[in-house]
Amino acid sequence: MIPPLMLFRSMHSEKIDDRRMKKRSVSIRGHRTSFSIEDEFWDELKAIAVGKQMSLAQLVTQVDIRRSPEQNLSSALRLYVLNFIKTGA
Repeated sequence: MIPPLMLFRSMHSEKIDDRRMKKRSVSIRGHRTSFSIEDEFWDELKAIAVGKQMSLAQLVTQVDIRRSPEQNLSSALRLYVLNFIKTGA
């Protein structure tokens, strides 16, 4: 079962100015890659990975493989989280 989603709760409990974009690094397909993403999206990605019983690197790899060449990884990850929240899949 997917842990309760924290994104909306945290977005309503903090000022917008308090949220920060952070650079993250993971290994995907044998190399390190970096992307910038807000803490709220990062927390949701971790929760989704736990619910799917996969590592965060595996989930990021899955999103990376499926994104279009024109789309950057940060945007693809945010849209993945949004879609997951909206559809549960």
